[in-house]
Amino acid sequence: MKSHPEFENLPKPASWFKKFNLPPVKARNFKEYLEDDAYMVAKNKEVTEKAIYNEPQPGGVRFVPEPEVIPMEIISRPLDSESASESTNVVLEGSTVAPQ
Repeated sequence: MKSHPEFENLPKPASWFKKFNLPPVKARNFKEYLEDDAYMVAKNKEVTEKAIYNEPQPGGVRFVPEPEVIPMEIISRPLDSESASESTNVVLEGSTVAPQ
């Protein structure tokens, strides 16, 4: 990140200033801000490096790891008579069930 041309202007967490021994951000007074005209310079800056992708790129534009294969086993078993009688009490939408 330090090699980026606008590293000084990038937002950084407060912990980075102590950890990476960066100089603290100096506040400017209003007169310096008006004389600097930083807003107009940034507004008029042309962006010449645009990348528009209309089709899939060979190899993709970012790394996508292979999905993990998870072993799956389907077990089916017949219902016994006790669980079958419990499953016959089907509650329809909007109906209520009184305690038995």
